[in-house]
Amino acid sequence: MDTAKNNQLAFDVAQTELGIPPVMTGQEMAACAAPDKLSMVSYLSELYHKFHKERTPNGKHSRLNQGSSNVQVKILKLYIRAPIMNK
Repeated sequence: MDTAKNNQLAFDVAQTELGIPPVMTGQEMAACAAPDKLSMVSYLSELYHKFHKERTPNGKHSRLNQGSSNVQVKILKLYIRAPIMNK
């Protein structure tokens, strides 16, 4: 499994589809022992707020309900399936 490539893909999708710039490259993320916690919390907060804004009044995500682009699912699958860092 190519950790650097998976990290870069996740960062690229978040930037292209959601307009959230990455805090580092996929290579930097894979090479570091532990990413800067403040930077990662800030980055993940941006993802959370972007997804939170897309919720409908009934509490469900609008994109997931409409069956359209499913960007959230793509990003979450990338983060869940691939380790963020090498161990």
